[in-house]
Amino acid sequence: MSPAYRIAVNAEWTSKCNAACPMCPRDAIGHPERMRPDTWRRLLDRLSPEEVFRVVIAGYGEATTHPRFNAFVDAMRDHPVRFDMVSNGHLLDADKIARLDGVIDLLIVSFSSIDPEVYRRVHVKLDQRRVMANLQAAQRLFTKTRLAISLTPMPECLPTLPATIDWLKAQGI
Repeated sequence: MSPAYRIAVNAEWTSKCNAACPMCPRDAIGHPERMRPDTWRRLLDRLSPEEVFRVVIAGYGEATTHPRFNAFVDAMRDHPVRFDMVSNGHLLDADKIARLDGVIDLLIVSFSSIDPEVYRRVHVKLDQRRVMANLQAAQRLFTKTRLAISLTPMPECLPTLPATIDWLKAQGI
C-alpha cells in the first residue's frame, strides 16, 4: 500500500560556502563539514519514488564547492527520484553544467541584481560577471535540466529588480 502523501527531502552536501552573504545565517554553524561519500550513498539507497517526490540539494553551503561534486552528481544519474539543486552560480563552469544536465531536473541560482554594486553588497565574495557568464552558459548548454533564478528579496535589490528581470529575460531565462 502506498503512503497517502510523499515527502520532499533536503540534502546538504556541505555547510561550507565560497560566499559570505549577509542574508545567510551560516555563521550559526560552528563547525562546517562536508558530507562523506558513504553517507551520500546510504541516503540515495533510502530514497524511494513511492515515498519521495523531490530531493533538493541545498542548505547553508554551496554544493559546487564539495570536492566530490562530480562523484556525487554521477551517483544520482540513474536514480528514479527527482533531484533539484540550489547554487550561487559562481562555480558553474561548462563541465559542471554538462555533468548536471539531465541529472538535476531544476537548477535554481540565487541572483541579487544586475547592478554590480548591489550584487557585491549582497553576494559577498562572488564575481558577478562570472556568475552572469555561467548563467548564460547554463541557459545555452542545458538540454534537459531547467534553469530558474531565485531573486534575492533584500531591500537594496528592489530598485534594480526591473532591470535585473529584463537582463534575465534577454538571456532567455
